[in-house]
Amino acid sequence: MSVIAIIDQYFPQWLRQIYHRLKYPQELVEMHEVAMLLDQYGTGSTDWIPSFQQEKLGALIEYAIRHCPYYQRVFAYHNIRGLSEWTKIPCLTKALIRENYRELVSNCVNQIRHGICNTGGSTGEPLEFRSTALCSFIDIAHQKFQFKLMGYRPGDLVVCFDGVSVPSAVRKRGRFWLDFGKHAPYGSRHYSALYFNDENALNYIQDIQRTRPTILRGYPSFLSELADYCEKHALRMPHGIKGVELTSEVAYAFQVETIKKIFDCPVYFQYGHSETCVFAYTIDDTYEYFCSPVYGLIEVLDDDQRPVAIGEIGHVVATGFYNRAMPFIRYDTGDMAVYGGVRNGAVVLQKVMGRTQDYVLGPNRQKTPITGIVFGLHYKAFRNIVKWQIEQNVPGEVLFTIRKGEEYSIRDEREIVEIFKKQANVHASFRYVEDFDGRTPHGKFRFFIQNYLGS
Repeated sequence: MSVIAIIDQYFPQWLRQIYHRLKYPQELVEMHEVAMLLDQYGTGSTDWIPSFQQEKLGALIEYAIRHCPYYQRVFAYHNIRGLSEWTKIPCLTKALIRENYRELVSNCVNQIRHGICNTGGSTGEPLEFRSTALCSFIDIAHQKFQFKLMGYRPGDLVVCFDGVSVPSAVRKRGRFWLDFGKHAPYGSRHYSALYFNDENALNYIQDIQRTRPTILRGYPSFLSELADYCEKHALRMPHGIKGVELTSEVAYAFQVETIKKIFDCPVYFQYGHSETCVFAYTIDDTYEYFCSPVYGLIEVLDDDQRPVAIGEIGHVVATGFYNRAMPFIRYDTGDMAVYGGVRNGAVVLQKVMGRTQDYVLGPNRQKTPITGIVFGLHYKAFRNIVKWQIEQNVPGEVLFTIRKGEEYSIRDEREIVEIFKKQANVHASFRYVEDFDGRTPHGKFRFFIQNYLGS
């Protein structure tokens, strides 16, 4: 959790504002400057973007060469002479970050307000890194920008559905959420995915009905599970919701449709990382992502680190503009996306395919997207499964953990076996349980767990 997130969670609103002004005066100034640029960008003004990005990238590279031993070594080894040759910089992977951690940290890090962050627990590749306080403020400015695109107006209530930890004393009172204050950047009330189940679902739903939020933000798995419960029990959500923003997880089409139906509003996606290198958002039901040109510089590259053509799938590689504690230049996020070109100054991702781990691996490590093999096909077994999760430990084999419905039978198991064999040449085995959670410690539901890191 970032420094700013800790402050926002545990400090009262009035004290947070005083603390921010005293502790982060320069960061607040830069946040407001970025917010003004985003407002300008939102009006369609884009002429300034190329020069802005070149200036930011040039300053970052100059800083990295001067203060980070890793980049000094890389530039010398590859004979890179500056900004004009920056695409010669080899992509930075999680493995390289772990191997070169000390050399990636700025030698003046002690003079920079920063914290230690962690990410990647849900992908099987956890990563620890340094991140400046400024990164948190820049992220807040972008989140407010997306809320405006969703129709936010002053006075509207934003609530969040995430993995916030609620003290047991609060839960004993039937409250499975925390209040962060009216102006908290990611939602004034955070409902926790960690405790949601059939026994307490009504506590959540009745509070949402009383609270009457305007904009919802959160995990697709949590919001679709809540929507499923409402549909099953013929419960209504309050009127007047302007939009739902789905973030932090891959959102499947069936989840989106259920959420749109129950909450009776448009659904938007937000794509980004704790590493604060990319912030992307959607604006309509084409669900194309626009990558903020103010946040960082985005490339979509093939396996040989060459740009892909429009319509082709490549690795999302991002350079963040604001983390001077530990600069990430040409960082391979581990995500795959369909490149959509540049529109209005922004790199467009026609579709984010998910992480490289979101593929089932055949015996020879050939990849089949999990979305295609599961949600791109119509399984009769779907109607007889209450909950399921797929795990792969070795190529050519997967394990299904399934909570069976009343009508589930051997026919459903055979159907799954046959489709996985036909579509991905993978053998399926099964484990049946009465119930399981399947969530990470942060409340995200992991539908597919890829444990084979050689992928």
